[in-house]
Amino acid sequence: MTPDALGFFADNSRSVDDNRRMNSPTTGLRVASTIFAIFALFHIVRLLMQIQVTVGNHTIPMALSWVALVVAAILCIWMWRLSNLRGIA
Repeated sequence: MTPDALGFFADNSRSVDDNRRMNSPTTGLRVASTIFAIFALFHIVRLLMQIQVTVGNHTIPMALSWVALVVAAILCIWMWRLSNLRGIA
């Protein structure tokens, strides 16, 4: 059975041009930025709806969501701006 028949083995026989989009730092930074944006949105929803989060016997305070919101938003903006720089991909 050949690797092409299985379809999930890493194959270096393809040209670099075929994999350029998947290996692009721009794509990676934008995906990470989008994930951080989703985290920030979840924290906004938690804060607006006053959703209590309990882990074991401990309730996570709302102040932690404020901190997480700020951190996630900063990382989101930072990574998106980095992805727009010329010369990285």
